[in-house]
Amino acid sequence: MRLLTLTGTGGIGKTRLALRTAEKLRDEFNGGVFAVALAPLTDPDLVVSAIAEALAVPDTGDDLRSNVCEFLRDKRALLILDSFEHLASAALLVSDLLASAPALKVLVTSREILRLSLEHIFLVPPLRLPSLTEQPALEQLARNEALDLFVERAIAVQPNFRLTQANAPIVAQICHSLDGLPLAIELAAARMRHLAPDELFARLERRLSVLVGGPRDLPGRHSTLRSAIAWSYDLLEPSEQVVFRSLAVFAGGFTPRAAEAVCCSEDPRQSHDVLQLITSLVDKSLLQYEPGESHEPRYAMLETVREYALEQLIAAGEDSAVRARFAEYYERLAQEAAPQFLTAQQLIWLARMDAELDNLRSVLQSFLDHDQQERGQALAGELWYFWSIHGPVGEGHGWLTRLLAGPRGRATSERVRARALLALGLCAIKRFDLAASDEALTESLALASQAGDSWTKAMALLRLTRNSVVANFWSIPRQTDLEHNPSNILSPEAARYEEALDLFRQAGDSWGTAICLKFYGDFLRVTGSDRAADIAMEAVQLSRDLGDRYAIAFSLALLPHLAIDSGDSRETRRILEQSLTLYRELNDLHNVSANLTFLAELEMDEANFADAAVLQEQRAAICRLLGNRVRLAHALHDMAVALRLSGDLDGALASYHDSVAVFAELGQPQNTAAVKASLGHLHVHRGAFDVARNTLVESLHVLASHQSEPGIATALTGVGQIALKAGQSADAVRLLGASEVLVQRLQASPAHEPARVPRGPLRFEFLRDSTHVRELRRVCQDAFGSTLTSALQRALEAGQALSTFEAVALALELSDQSIHSH
Repeated sequence: MRLLTLTGTGGIGKTRLALRTAEKLRDEFNGGVFAVALAPLTDPDLVVSAIAEALAVPDTGDDLRSNVCEFLRDKRALLILDSFEHLASAALLVSDLLASAPALKVLVTSREILRLSLEHIFLVPPLRLPSLTEQPALEQLARNEALDLFVERAIAVQPNFRLTQANAPIVAQICHSLDGLPLAIELAAARMRHLAPDELFARLERRLSVLVGGPRDLPGRHSTLRSAIAWSYDLLEPSEQVVFRSLAVFAGGFTPRAAEAVCCSEDPRQSHDVLQLITSLVDKSLLQYEPGESHEPRYAMLETVREYALEQLIAAGEDSAVRARFAEYYERLAQEAAPQFLTAQQLIWLARMDAELDNLRSVLQSFLDHDQQERGQALAGELWYFWSIHGPVGEGHGWLTRLLAGPRGRATSERVRARALLALGLCAIKRFDLAASDEALTESLALASQAGDSWTKAMALLRLTRNSVVANFWSIPRQTDLEHNPSNILSPEAARYEEALDLFRQAGDSWGTAICLKFYGDFLRVTGSDRAADIAMEAVQLSRDLGDRYAIAFSLALLPHLAIDSGDSRETRRILEQSLTLYRELNDLHNVSANLTFLAELEMDEANFADAAVLQEQRAAICRLLGNRVRLAHALHDMAVALRLSGDLDGALASYHDSVAVFAELGQPQNTAAVKASLGHLHVHRGAFDVARNTLVESLHVLASHQSEPGIATALTGVGQIALKAGQSADAVRLLGASEVLVQRLQASPAHEPARVPRGPLRFEFLRDSTHVRELRRVCQDAFGSTLTSALQRALEAGQALSTFEAVALALELSDQSIHSH
């Protein structure tokens, strides 16, 4: 059984049963037990986001559904999806998860079955009730499920309460009149602070007789539960009732500050002590305190209670006014948060907005539903940092796209639309869609210019320029080219960076200035300008003055490149480790991965291969978490190289195979073949010459068809080692000469100048691993001595004269001869 749905009426205890079951089975799921609360969601499309959040799978803006499936693929895990009934159209997602993860099991709670082929249904019964006709012993009564829950909750509000032989019968009657429904029992028991059991039963009987039945289309037990909630509601003071029904608009819990803003109207007679009333509602089990890591206390309603409270809000005619205050509060909160994201308080504010995400979703959806696009654009635009830097990128992109999609004739101010378009463009960058980013940023720049919004103009101009630099990286003019320019005119990119920098400085915006300086410094370093170092240090100093962790880490990112260019590896390491700490605090996994890549390369340069392998393993784990298969394939290859050089051949073999599998899955035959060339070398080291030969020949055919010279050089040296083992010394030396010439030509190519080649995933990994060529020369020297005979020297020179095509043909011919001779 892989999919079990616990179904039944609201308040029957589905969630309680699911969580208790999961706790008992936790040891059976070494991949983890993950609980996802779906009740706050209103959009089925957000189910995958909620699951991703529970699994800690970041929303990177690409295919989140595939990333979640990939995360669960090899895990023996239990996924609990709580309160699914209102999101039925998302049921196919469950099928996808089960299909992609064979060891996954899913436990669903829902008032409506999912109607999936793998689904097993369990109708959750009420709690077991004691007999009213027999008089069991007190010890036996105390073990009854319903009475045990009542006593537990009653003691929570009245510590002196005890189940006795005298009160046990009336308590049993209370539980019977509530049909054994856990929520109803909890609500009733909460009144034990002020009422004796017989008084409670009398009031309960009276209320139930008034509310019995309810609407005909509701299940009987649902009607009973509504009666219990109604009874608790009727017992509230008028001021408690006002607050209770007003709090129903919060979809994802609330803070006292939010409650005060939403519950208090301008009528001074309704300006109650909201915090005191919230405490009272918690005592009566109509609200729950939510412990957590938030810097403010948070409270929430059980969803069933919230549904009833919403009905009362509408019935009281207060829905529109309360929802208006609800939306206004979150508009003000977003405006307050926006500048705080760029300060030393950013972690507090990011956590605060994380906690408010369900409420923000509710407000944004309301703006869409009521044709209030401008307010929606303004709110989503204020959250640009939250969406594009902190995440969830994909969700932010979705909201902004929908809010900006209406007819352009809507009464949307240029300033508001420009900010929203800027946020959309920034999200598109994180989704690796530069074309969409350019489109949004170009319109944002034009509107901001018309509206006189210098900050948005500067930011749009900055990111457009950065996009252009990334897209045209290899054609950026070098400083030597610029020096031959008689007019000494700045390149177009440099001119735009200067313009953006002037705009930020004129506005007195230190954060924007620091970010612009970092991008500009990157550009100047690539061109070879001496100004890069000074600009980098100014960016770092500005960021440190602000205290913004992201800006500091981001600005520091330029310094390792400058340090490595000057040969100072110790300073490079110090800076990288400092920025890595900051990125980890921000949970910015993209930049954590980039820093791990750079640190691993430093370890490789210093021959600390085992340490490099550990860093590459961490990088690979992050790539899996992000769902970035391309970078994962490169990370697995780099880890294999480090493991091979550290002497862990078994580990290297596994990593090479994993890299080959991912590259093949991505449909990248050239990279697949290049890794196979390295894999062939490993088989040579392990003495598996037949396997090595077949692997190298297979890779050579593909690499030759793609004219991939770095991979060809690697494969040639592998075949050379096999030839040497077979006694074909002259042919081995010819292949050595051919491969050395290939590598020398590649390393001398302008496209591979150190200042131009980005480190990490954008760098051609296989060129960096030129150890195979050096290794073949060492093996030849070990075999023939430090100097070659005249015959072998002529063979080396003949190999150096071969074209790439001739060298490949020689290697294939040698492999074919070896196979036939074998």
